[in-house]
Amino acid sequence: SLARSQPVDLKTVLGPNQSFHDPVFGISLTYPNGWEVVAGQRWGKDNGENTFRFRPVWPSKAMPSLYYQRFSAGNPRPTDFDAYFREVARKKAESRVQGAKDYQNLPVTFSFTTIAGQPSCSYLATFTGGGRKLAEHFVRIAGQTAYVMFFTQGPADEVEAIRAEIERMAATVRIP
Repeated sequence: SLARSQPVDLKTVLGPNQSFHDPVFGISLTYPNGWEVVAGQRWGKDNGENTFRFRPVWPSKAMPSLYYQRFSAGNPRPTDFDAYFREVARKKAESRVQGAKDYQNLPVTFSFTTIAGQPSCSYLATFTGGGRKLAEHFVRIAGQTAYVMFFTQGPADEVEAIRAEIERMAATVRIP
């Protein structure tokens, strides 16, 4: 059933030394020193979708977020990961074009790898907003039971400036 989104009490997911662990979904990671987790919510069908927002070190205007949900009968774990990652990237770009007409994925930036033995993909998209060149950076990881995505939007140069930190954070993700 579609529930109203529920804010997550950050005290239930944040631990010492920049640790994040969601006991409900079993997702854990370590976020960069100096960063803050500013909000989290569960939403969607049976509150099965989760989004947490980060604030990187000031003065960055880039806005990193973490999203995850379990695989299910309606959203099964894929078998062809390259095709899956390309398809979800295409669908995401299609949805973003409604708000930013020139939104486009940059095929040359697609990188397929593994994180903790799980298939992963990262890439960049670009668009303009408010007369500025903006970017969105994605890291997607397919675990056994759940799917994790980091997405970061902001001025292209500022997204680029924290991209390595996001990739390092993604490398710490553990998915049951």
